[in-house]
Amino acid sequence: MTATIDQTEIPEVPEKAATPPDTPARHVSYRRDPSPWRRRDMLICGLLALLGIVGVAVCWFGATEEAVWRQQSGWLVGAIFSTGLVGVAGVLWVLIGLRRVRHGFRDLRRDQRAALGLSRVRGSADHRATDRADETGPIATGDLVTSGQMTRVHRPSCLLLRGKQTTTVPADQIENYGRCGVCNS
Repeated sequence: MTATIDQTEIPEVPEKAATPPDTPARHVSYRRDPSPWRRRDMLICGLLALLGIVGVAVCWFGATEEAVWRQQSGWLVGAIFSTGLVGVAGVLWVLIGLRRVRHGFRDLRRDQRAALGLSRVRGSADHRATDRADETGPIATGDLVTSGQMTRVHRPSCLLLRGKQTTTVPADQIENYGRCGVCNS
């Protein structure tokens, strides 16, 4: 459908479709580019390393022309500085990569929680009070469970048992098992 203003047809702009609830709220980089380094990071770290290597080579050749050790000491200091520059470039490279990987995992966890409907805010006071009341209260010995080859007993609501088939542990065999540190059984 088009509208006419002063004999000029203007096409109607369709409205934006609402995003489905399971899509992430913002575009995250872990899906676009799997590399933790951007070109700018590679350029900066590469230039620092190259500058350090060139500095070591210049100092090496400069020191070979000097016969007296005292005259070589300036070249030695320059070579040590240049080696430090190469080290800084390497450390910077690793730190940038680790930071981007950590941010990617954070974004991935956020998207997983949104897709699974687990978007409850962690650490809010009302949720902590109800969670603690549910998990730390007294538990009957017949309510403890285990699964497969596990060597510890757990509460039925323990996160470590999610998706596993459980068996109830008889009261007389509980002392044969260790206690779970996650659910404080």
